[in-house]
Amino acid sequence: MDNPCTPFVILNPHVGDWLAEPLSFRLLRRRALRKYGYLLDAPREHGQRIPVLICGTLSGLVPSTLFSYLPAFVREKWLSLELKLWRKINDADHLDFYFAPEEKLLQKPLIIFSWKNCEGAAFDKRLAIIKKFSHVIGNLSHYFVNTAIKAHNLNRIPNLSLWSESDLQNNPYFQNFFGWYKKPVIVVPFCVAPRFSLPEKQKERDKKCVATGSFHFLPDEKPRCVYEDFMRFFGTTNYHFVRSDLYQRRAQPRIKENINVLSAPYREKKSSLSNWSQRILGAGQKNYFAIDIVDVYQTHLFAVVGEERSGNPGIGIFEAMACGAIPIIKTSCYEGLGLSVSKNCLSYEGDVDSLLASVQKDEANLLTLQKESSAYIKEHCRTEKTYNKFLTFVAPRESTNT
Repeated sequence: MDNPCTPFVILNPHVGDWLAEPLSFRLLRRRALRKYGYLLDAPREHGQRIPVLICGTLSGLVPSTLFSYLPAFVREKWLSLELKLWRKINDADHLDFYFAPEEKLLQKPLIIFSWKNCEGAAFDKRLAIIKKFSHVIGNLSHYFVNTAIKAHNLNRIPNLSLWSESDLQNNPYFQNFFGWYKKPVIVVPFCVAPRFSLPEKQKERDKKCVATGSFHFLPDEKPRCVYEDFMRFFGTTNYHFVRSDLYQRRAQPRIKENINVLSAPYREKKSSLSNWSQRILGAGQKNYFAIDIVDVYQTHLFAVVGEERSGNPGIGIFEAMACGAIPIIKTSCYEGLGLSVSKNCLSYEGDVDSLLASVQKDEANLLTLQKESSAYIKEHCRTEKTYNKFLTFVAPRESTNT
């Protein structure tokens, strides 16, 4: 008997590192984030096949500006080899590749990641394929990059639902570009890896708040033009204000007394040649990723991971919660996630001064906050839980009570 298939189809998963490791990352020794890896992992555990649609316009190795203009037979041969290698390095034998949208696929929701699929010269070719599906779910991770183009192209997709880690409907940046979108935003929490957990033996915790997460100086990023929408709207040079501000002020006595600042620039300030090599070879964040982040979260009482100005949280705050650090959050970036101030988190206003006030505030129920925040992760942010939450939106009849 054939293994059952998932109730959804994924478009071009070999492009970007949201689901798996692209070949380019393996070649350049970059770390794949796999923020949505549970979409591949959970079906594997359930013995399910995943139908994957490859539209033939995008490669995980060749820039789209070049690849989409190659002759069709060249792209087909190239992708045949690329996907064979991609499947191997990602243990993805449970994926079934389709190079045309067969009738049996069209009634399933199509999952697209807007990061690469909703921009580029070949979008019209992809759109012709995407429009054949009765329901399309567009992921908004990093929607602050090329925002106007993404919003315009997503608006051209009929039967579209947008999916994010927070309900963005009240975010001014989202409204400025996606005001046309009137449906509810699908909100699914991040999935936290098993290594992020409470320590087996209780560790002494630093009473300070640890601040983690990297930040970019956008004018130095190449190409700069993809960040222009964001910089123009906010009048700023980075999309993680608190991370950047803490880093700049880390030597101030009040900061040093209350916060251990591990936030750092994504790219180290070196010569222009070194910075060029970081962009090409993916060497950014080398020092940041050398930190034993699990131990950091297990040995601090509080944690903050500055949110994106565009309205989404960072996965790091959920990893901190899993390790028993009490999260300090800007609540507007967690809409729809069920977090409750003074029950499983503390709050601040998205700036350093309000963060300091929150850290210094006397809370009588710190132990309860710790227990409740780690319990939240167990209930909502492990592979099976997150996957099941995703299914309740994508294919309600397929979800399980786990």
